Amino acid sequence: MSTTTGVSLSGINSRCKRGPDMGTVLYVGPLEGRDPSEIWAGVCWDDPSRGKHNGTLKSGKKYFECRDNAGSFVLLDKLELIPSAAAAPPSKPAAPQQQQQYQQQQQQQQQYQQQQQQQQQQQQQ
Repeated sequence: MSTTTGVSLSGINSRCKRGPDMGTVLYVGPLEGRDPSEIWAGVCWDDPSRGKHNGTLKSGKKYFECRDNAGSFVLLDKLELIPSAAAAPPSKPAAPQQQQQYQQQQQQQQQYQQQQQQQQQQQQQ
């Protein structure tokens, strides 16, 4: 499973939760035919009966790939992203490669937050 379009954010491949349902984020970004300022998450649910499609819209546009009827799109701010051990601050000195990965994740998260703030400011104007 991989993303086929969208912005590269640290949320991609993150585990997520909505209510009791768990899944994996495979796409983050806008959706065709929707407000471009809205940030959507394409989720492949652990329980395939939770979803509505396989990552492809009815128009035929493919955003991600998963089992039939196991995927759905959810507004990103409606999901709870579950932090991975790699995203948590290291509790002991980490290898240089791990430190670099952690710093890259932090930068991506800051960029995402800045994008959201800019979008909110544009909406207020």
